[in-house]
Amino acid sequence: MATKTKKDDEILYSKEQIISSKKYSNRKDILNVLLKDDEEYSFSRIDEIIEEFMNKEVQ
Repeated sequence: MATKTKKDDEILYSKEQIISSKKYSNRKDILNVLLKDDEEYSFSRIDEIIEEFMNKEVQ
């Protein structure tokens, strides 16, 4: 179940909820690797994580 944080009243979602959502269906593989099982994330934080990963320089 999604929970609210006090900071800006953003709703937090578990990794499982995020991966199964339609919004992030095209990023499912990336998120499965980047997100931690025991943490909850807001949509804005997920977008930041994806952006950081996509802009990371290839080694």
